[in-house]
Amino acid sequence: MSHHDKVSLRAAIRIHARLQPPKENSVSVAMLHATHGLCTDGARRLRRAEAKNWYGAARRLRNDLTITLDQLRCHAAEVQWALLDSPRPPIMPPQQIYHDLLALRDEFADFAIEMQCETVSVTTEPIRLEGLDLGAFTIELNWGRIDHLDPYKVLAVDPQPATRDEDVVHPHVQGETLCEGEAKQAIHSALLQGRLFDFFLVVRQTLLTYNGGSAYVAIDEWSGRRCSDCDA
Repeated sequence: MSHHDKVSLRAAIRIHARLQPPKENSVSVAMLHATHGLCTDGARRLRRAEAKNWYGAARRLRNDLTITLDQLRCHAAEVQWALLDSPRPPIMPPQQIYHDLLALRDEFADFAIEMQCETVSVTTEPIRLEGLDLGAFTIELNWGRIDHLDPYKVLAVDPQPATRDEDVVHPHVQGETLCEGEAKQAIHSALLQGRLFDFFLVVRQTLLTYNGGSAYVAIDEWSGRRCSDCDA
């Protein structure tokens, strides 16, 4: 067994152990309450922007509120799950997680496991959406947070951000966070079961897909500049 195979095997064993359900369920009511407060504040700010006809600000606030509402639904589902003591989805055995890691090494030219940081990362090929060159992206999964809402990051290798918002490096990536859209359930189901190969492929496919209706910045506005007076 090669050194890389041994590292993959050790990582698979640790990931499998991290996926084991806790002995006692804890209900995250505090997180639910905090997210509800963020939704209320976001709705209030959106109403103010709409009342003053700040169209650009209102659009950005709608996007932010949509993300926060998604988080609120996730927290509510977690609380309901804990209260009902619903069965968890089946977890892949260490052998299957190990084979997924080997398959990822073959699928992506750039693949890395960092045992100390508890991360598995892959780098995509350069991405081009409707004529817009965005460069390659690194998808980094922290298995120490694999059962959290934000266990992974999407990092631009050679950032080509939107002119009006340097935090948006892809129409569906703000900062290091991917707007998962319709892929949300598939992504988090794969993570909870330890199906790492499926997880990375779904995230890559999401990066290769453009949806103008849910973009942080639309492709046809990528090089536009924001008006300091009206935020349009």
